[in-house]
Amino acid sequence: MEKVIQNDMKLELFEMIDQNVTFDHAIINWPARVGDWPAVSTWFDLKDTITATMTAVDKLMSADGLVTVFYWGDAETAMNDWLTSNPGRFENVQKFRVWSGNRITGEAPHLVHMAKKAENYKWATFRRVGSSATPSTYTFPDHCNTNPDDQFDVANVTLDTGGHMWPYESYQPGEIDMTVNWKINNNLATDAFTREFKFHLLEDNAVTDPKTFVQIPKEFGTWDVGSRSVLPFQQREFLINAYHGDQNLPGTRHVISGEKHRSKDIWFYYWWLQTHLTSSSQNVFIPFTGDGDAIMASLLNGNGFYGVENNVHRAKIGSDIVKEYRIRFPKNS
Repeated sequence: MEKVIQNDMKLELFEMIDQNVTFDHAIINWPARVGDWPAVSTWFDLKDTITATMTAVDKLMSADGLVTVFYWGDAETAMNDWLTSNPGRFENVQKFRVWSGNRITGEAPHLVHMAKKAENYKWATFRRVGSSATPSTYTFPDHCNTNPDDQFDVANVTLDTGGHMWPYESYQPGEIDMTVNWKINNNLATDAFTREFKFHLLEDNAVTDPKTFVQIPKEFGTWDVGSRSVLPFQQREFLINAYHGDQNLPGTRHVISGEKHRSKDIWFYYWWLQTHLTSSSQNVFIPFTGDGDAIMASLLNGNGFYGVENNVHRAKIGSDIVKEYRIRFPKNS
């Protein structure tokens, strides 16, 4: 099963039930806040979206499936409301946070200042009550981080739970010009050099075991390390060609190039697949496919998926990714 459906989740729910679509696990990146998406402009829109999505999960996911949801802001509140209204169905088994941030040089010792990134910060995994399904562990090979400039000591990592990524993530006009103030407020020299840290730091079991990080590749060059790449040669070559502008791979280029700040999360989803699925024969429900990160990760990991996306442009990107990948890697080849 490799489908990308262009539809509203609340409408697609009935199609999925009618067609008896089933899946093993689910990864759900719904909006964190009311108003983040045009189709979720009110609190009732958000609750309806979460209700429809979790209804699909409840009816169609396997008995030992795991569902991971974006669990922050309004979405966390609405999800908790759903759990309260549907007692005895799901229980939490994992919470983790994904940090993005800056490497700061010119300081002794080198510092890594991480903060929450609005669209990829706090997650929670649930299983059915009575199930024993539990996420496993996975770390990327050590050779994914061979650059000494990207080595770090956990003791030198600061986590800014109250702010956002400075100086790269700006929410208000002119905020980017306040970098000097940001440095002063964080006790840094005003001439300290900052650059975006090339990895996400995933803080697994963040509540009980803080600062236990999994280092997840983000930038090109962190997962592509020659013969020691995360991927086999053929898949690596496919992604590299897309990154460098192969005109026959527009969908793949969109998701791998990082032209948008949201499209650098393939390896986060790859980590999720490695820790939440037990075999490549299992299928994944992706109700909000967005820029195609989870679709690309599923293809690379050999998992089937059922993706839903309301935005016509993004749904086409998802479909293009599947077509491009299958031209290069036909099934059963």
